[in-house]
Amino acid sequence: MFVFKILAVCIIMVAILLIAVILIQEPKDRIMSPAAGTELHRVGLNQKANFLEKTTWVLTSLLLGLTLLSAISLKYATKVRLPLNITRKKAIEPERNNTDTTKPKEAESENQ
Repeated sequence: MFVFKILAVCIIMVAILLIAVILIQEPKDRIMSPAAGTELHRVGLNQKANFLEKTTWVLTSLLLGLTLLSAISLKYATKVRLPLNITRKKAIEPERNNTDTTKPKEAESENQ
């Protein structure tokens, strides 16, 4: 369960970073516009756009991988938690061998 908590924190951090990277990106029409200014300015925008696009893909892949790992770790964490000598059915059902012995003793005392 400890691994799942660490993975959950990592997923939240990657999701926040992904949101930030997506919000920083410029729209494509603004980057490709001929009125963007000098050639140097356009090259800077294109490099920034390429970096942000690659970062988006990396963070998306990382988010997918962490999500799958957390699902797998949660699946194995629940299997390990059950004691080996007790099955689920025995843990849920009450004990049937528990007989109340006080009533026969009272009946015996009344008979005497």
